[in-house]
Amino acid sequence: MQLKDASFRRHILVQCLIFFDYLKAPGKSDKEGPSESMKEEIKSCEERVKNLLEMIPPKGKEFLQSIEHILEREKNWVWWKRDGCPAFEKQPFEKKSGQAGARKRKPRWRLGNKELAQLWKWAELNPDALTDSDRVRMPSVTEYWKPLAEDMDTSAGIEEEYHHKNNRVYCWKGLRFQARQDLEGFSRFCDYGIEGVVPPELLPPDVRAKFNSKPSEKAKRPKREDARGTSAHPKEPQ
Repeated sequence: MQLKDASFRRHILVQCLIFFDYLKAPGKSDKEGPSESMKEEIKSCEERVKNLLEMIPPKGKEFLQSIEHILEREKNWVWWKRDGCPAFEKQPFEKKSGQAGARKRKPRWRLGNKELAQLWKWAELNPDALTDSDRVRMPSVTEYWKPLAEDMDTSAGIEEEYHHKNNRVYCWKGLRFQARQDLEGFSRFCDYGIEGVVPPELLPPDVRAKFNSKPSEKAKRPKREDARGTSAHPKEPQ
């Protein structure tokens, strides 16, 4: 009945593995160790025991791996006992004096870099810097759109690829300023695009005339009007 108990069988087989490890343990000299024939016999018996352990449910393979890991760590203790139980304490290393002319390390900045450290120093010396009204100021739309107005002047000769209208961040910020300060000017964006938002007083007369008249509905939606025209006039039969 006891042999049918998986725990009992495992207990006996694990004891066999421990005994085999004891037989394979090296002695203080080569003569004290097992002979070659004995090593082969131990190896064959050990393989049979491991196969039996692997077959015992539940999780026989995982159980065998755990036992092998424990026995492998046990070898360190066996070697330590064989060497006469030497102390684990190690003598401290002697600090060597730095070589003459060695390059000194740069001081480390706790806040990441020198600029951030300087920023903190300025804040301590001038605590009212963050509350100064002139520190953060929203520009007027006239002041903000001046660079774009200069680009639109044909006499300036600025190439198309260098125009400010190609800068998405510049246009996005300008539209936000325009929506806060001048809704009427902001509404011209739907008709003329970003150039139509520029205040007329900044534009030269020839460019200003281009944005004075509101585009007709037909000009804004040519495809839809053309589609309606073709559907309203069917083709005449030949």
